[in-house]
Amino acid sequence: MKNTIAFLTMLLVVFSFMSCSKKNLLTVHEMKAGLKGITSGGITLNILPQDTDIIRVTPTGRQRMVYYNLSAASNADLLGLTALISKGSFTAERKVIDPAHTDTTMMNIMWIPDNITTGIAVKLLDAVGDTVLQQTVSLVTAGVEVVIPMSAAVKKEALQPLMVRGTNYLPRYHPFVYMWTGATRAVFESEFPEMDSLNINAIRTFYNITLGASNFPGLTIKPSCIALVNDMYDVADAHHIKTVMCLGKPLETEDINDSKRFMQSGIEPFLYDGRVLMWDLVNEPGGASGPQATPALASWMQTMYAYVTALDTNHIHTIGLTWQFDQEHNLGIYPAVEQYHQYSGTVGLPTYPGERNVRDDLLYFNTVNAGHPMMIGEFGISSNPSTEYPAGSLANQLQIYTWVFDGVNAAVPLGANVVGAFNWCAFTYPTLSWTPFEQGFGVINDDGSLKPAGTLMRNTYATWKASAPAPWE
Repeated sequence: MKNTIAFLTMLLVVFSFMSCSKKNLLTVHEMKAGLKGITSGGITLNILPQDTDIIRVTPTGRQRMVYYNLSAASNADLLGLTALISKGSFTAERKVIDPAHTDTTMMNIMWIPDNITTGIAVKLLDAVGDTVLQQTVSLVTAGVEVVIPMSAAVKKEALQPLMVRGTNYLPRYHPFVYMWTGATRAVFESEFPEMDSLNINAIRTFYNITLGASNFPGLTIKPSCIALVNDMYDVADAHHIKTVMCLGKPLETEDINDSKRFMQSGIEPFLYDGRVLMWDLVNEPGGASGPQATPALASWMQTMYAYVTALDTNHIHTIGLTWQFDQEHNLGIYPAVEQYHQYSGTVGLPTYPGERNVRDDLLYFNTVNAGHPMMIGEFGISSNPSTEYPAGSLANQLQIYTWVFDGVNAAVPLGANVVGAFNWCAFTYPTLSWTPFEQGFGVINDDGSLKPAGTLMRNTYATWKASAPAPWE
């Protein structure tokens, strides 16, 4: 994606922790009365009641997402901890994510069966196995529950060429970092029928970090944001649309443990949720310079890819590269589904010998990736003339779409394992009048009509659907 995301993210950063509504004040008083900080061996544990309880359905039953805070006099006291949690027949062992930098306090999450709210034994072990905290705790429940359902996830083996007919989705009036702070279920219910009419069966969208709004300090995602993501998945599912959720931009400038907190709180609620098609680790790492652009980025990529693939072995994983598969592989990273973003502007098929073209690019990438499933995670161009693209027009946008679809349709019969494509993007954005370039990428106009590129995409996807229907349709 473009630098617009980074600009808007910086614009919206808010460093407040949480609003002090009457309800929050009440739960804080309740916590002081019955859930006081538990101190043992210099570590204090506080359960953090929330306005909404996130409940996920798992193969062993329903589990509640519990936010808690650990603090100590020394940062060293909080490193390398393991939590043992139990009551009756329920037992769980969970690695505690370390604090960021030299912090002496940190937020983490754990999962408790939702029928257990009192008498929960928590034991913390240090890196050598010594007990540093042992206490029985109780929970203050919110009284408002969001239940995340369980269903079978799509496996890599089920994906066939041309099966995934996608679009990148950001709400028309709430794009980028506004998505999880301004959109509502009603917005999703109004916009998904429009996308459905394009014959799509998948969207690609993004978690975006907005401290104080959708994320706590330390990047843990708030339950209000998780609830809204669940609403979007629910509406998408009603239209037989799966979601590729991109977990964000590169966070190599953040402490790696905050990156883990962010990824964990975004993935774990949906661990058993088949409405998620794939997790996309990061969008365009390193941009044109690729995931090895800096040593810090390369290290972040290796650490976080290993972390998220171990965290969730149920779903497919991918990475939204600009195109540098060689750098990705140099880092020892081989996603189940390879992905690149097609913004080269090349023709679909060569018009003279040796001319670069989409078909041959796909055949080359297929060889580089040893025939593993591959998708185009973004493609397109703005139809608006702009400083970035003075030639922007409906005709030139249509030409780009024609070239991409011609190239894909020619490469697949020659053996390219292209499982699908996602245009950038579904909607034009009326609120982005200050950036005509970004505003004009969508193929659905403000009034719901289609641009010529949208009509081509709808018709192409109808052909793909007839030849390779997805099992979730």
